[in-house]
Amino acid sequence: MPRRNEEVAAVLETIAELLALKHDRRVRVRAFYEAGRTISAMPADIDEVRFEGRLQKIPRIGRSIAAKIEEYLTTGRLAYYEDLRRQLASPPAQPAVEGVRASLPEAPKETNPPKAA
Repeated sequence: MPRRNEEVAAVLETIAELLALKHDRRVRVRAFYEAGRTISAMPADIDEVRFEGRLQKIPRIGRSIAAKIEEYLTTGRLAYYEDLRRQLASPPAQPAVEGVRASLPEAPKETNPPKAA
C-alpha cells in the first residue's frame, strides 16, 4: 500500500493557505502548515500511525487536526476543507444593514450593447 503522507500533508498545507486567504488567526494558519510539514517529513506511514491510534502522538498534531486527518484517511474527503473552498468561492455577502441596498446607486444601463463578432 502506498504511503499517503504527501497527500495528507498537501491537504493540511492547502487548508493553511485557505485560512490565510480568509485572514484567519496566524496561529491557526501556522498550526495547519506545520502539521503538513511534519507529516511530509515523517518516516512512518500515516495510515499505520492512524491504525495504531497514535495520530496525536505526532509532534504538532493536536486533537482537532488529528480528527481531520482521521476523517480524510477514513473517507477520502474532509468536510472542513470542502467548506473552506466553498466559502472562498462564494460571492461576497450582501449588505446586512436594512436600507443600504436601496440607497446604492444603480449601475448605468448600456444604451448600445456590443455586437457579437
